[in-house]
Amino acid sequence: MQSINQKLKLLRIMSATIIVSMLILSGCGTLGPKAPAYPRTEKAQFHYRAGNLAMKQGRYEVAINEFKRSISLETASFMPHAWLATAYFTNQNFAEAALEFQNVTGIVGGVEFGGPFPIMQALSLMRSGDTVKAQELLRYWSTPSIMMTGLGTAYYTGSGKPQGIWKVAAAYLLGGVTEDKYLRKAPQEDLTFPYLIIGINNIVKNNFSKARGILSRQLVISGEGRWSHAIAKAELEWLNQKKQ
Repeated sequence: MQSINQKLKLLRIMSATIIVSMLILSGCGTLGPKAPAYPRTEKAQFHYRAGNLAMKQGRYEVAINEFKRSISLETASFMPHAWLATAYFTNQNFAEAALEFQNVTGIVGGVEFGGPFPIMQALSLMRSGDTVKAQELLRYWSTPSIMMTGLGTAYYTGSGKPQGIWKVAAAYLLGGVTEDKYLRKAPQEDLTFPYLIIGINNIVKNNFSKARGILSRQLVISGEGRWSHAIAKAELEWLNQKKQ
């Protein structure tokens, strides 16, 4: 016989599932992020584009300042925050990157809807040496009790199919899932992030040779202009400097 606690847990899960389903069917829009992706005012757009150009040129400190200016003019859109976090990361300012990735997560609707941003926050914390805080975040992100994680990701991307891909990524970083299993579960149509996540994780573990090969593959898969591409490129540059 099931224990009372098990029955209560099952009841909570069923209740949460029903509520989420009702919200989706009602079309009330409470499941997805409300923030616009890109700046809408002319001045904010100008500094956002200037930041992107600086990133392509490898002028990370300039990019940081430009993204900050864009955000100061228009705080609501989340892509300037995502690129500011990326600029911090590529400039080896990992503590600042973690904080900004956390800001992005908040803007798009919390951890349940944060997509890759909570994972990147954890990786930034790991690169900064704060593994305790990173593991706390990953444990929360990978727990089965977060019922809306997959649904939120599907709602946000418009895929229509619940995919707990970020829970799998968190489980991999916690050591509960192998690299091969993580790659098998990652969506085959979008490999923008898995190799980046695996590559950075190998840097944290000081497996530099393996990280170099994995991140090189990431550059081939993700096109230039994506922030995952910019991070992979910067990490490879760091690895090559370390090798010399």
